Amino acid sequence: MTIKHCFYKLDKPVYQYIAYGNPYCNNCYEQYEFESQPLKEKPEKYKAKCQYCGFHEEWKPKIKEFQQDSKVEDGLVKDQYYNLPLWFQKEIGGNIFWAYNQDHIDYLERYIQANLRERNSKANYNSSLVSRLPQFVKAAKNREKLLKILKKMERIIQITAGRGPAECTWVVAQVLKKVLEEAQDQNLDVVLLQREKGEENGTIETASISVKGKNADQFVKSWIGTIQWIGQSQFRKMHKRKNWFIGVFEIEQQKNELVSGNDIQYQAMRSSGAGGQHVNKVSSAIRATHIPTGIAVVAMDSRSQHQNKKLATERLLKKLEDEKLVQLKNHVGKQWENQLNVERGNPVRVFTGSDFKKNKIEKSYKGTRQKLKNDLRNENN
Repeated sequence: MTIKHCFYKLDKPVYQYIAYGNPYCNNCYEQYEFESQPLKEKPEKYKAKCQYCGFHEEWKPKIKEFQQDSKVEDGLVKDQYYNLPLWFQKEIGGNIFWAYNQDHIDYLERYIQANLRERNSKANYNSSLVSRLPQFVKAAKNREKLLKILKKMERIIQITAGRGPAECTWVVAQVLKKVLEEAQDQNLDVVLLQREKGEENGTIETASISVKGKNADQFVKSWIGTIQWIGQSQFRKMHKRKNWFIGVFEIEQQKNELVSGNDIQYQAMRSSGAGGQHVNKVSSAIRATHIPTGIAVVAMDSRSQHQNKKLATERLLKKLEDEKLVQLKNHVGKQWENQLNVERGNPVRVFTGSDFKKNKIEKSYKGTRQKLKNDLRNENN
């Protein structure tokens, strides 16, 4: 597997910092030295521990700056444990926006676009993922830039036979299989959003899929355009036509409307079921309503009103996500204009035969050899 070409190459070197100093302890008054591990950001203060009494206090440290030579090869930032390239990395404003895997990307996307962001408590400081995010990721001024990068990692394409005959619908079904197989080989997440069956068995009029992953942008670009199949008709054996064309189009994504805390209305109510006087007298259940859409959920699982409110919020957000998916499927189903835009000619990919093999360009050197022979004869004469 070649991973070298899958990563963004950095134009500038990556720097790390070491905080150090030799202060006097304010508890035992002994002088001691401290030195930090390599840090990704330059610290203004550093919390050091006295070697003699174990007293912790913050100091304004001296800083050593050095280039991360051992971690950067061919412009790729390496993992500090295994010295392997990070799964995804992109330079933005002198900082490196990186992620370990697709789950990490999904978490970052939810965090960046959320109006209500997760907070880090002082009691559990440095124990959550949020506490370890770089400051440039948390900064509001970088929100649009980061979302633009993440948007390229999710694409929606439509495979359509246009107004073609049954043979074209058979080609759509075969191309859909090829797309799914190729996406799986490239470790991309694919979701089938919409599919309309053709008149014949095993055929598809049109299908729309969502492709998500690190190389989703390049993957989709390699398929956009006209697809040609060269072969005998599966349904009309005596038909003379051998060339069949279908189209692959990209569908513009709908804008994600962020859920604001001001759009959620909470209402306390009494629970039902077993629970004795607590259920009968205390309004511990919570109804959460999303005002713009009118979608509402109820949580009465816990005896705690605070816990029920948290559960209601989680359920409401999940229900809104499901509603967005339904709207997306409806949006995809309305893309009928692509049915009229299938171009016959200039294919980006060509397949042949009933086994639907990709047509390989055969290179022949016969003409070149003959030319070299003729030049050699002319030189001898």
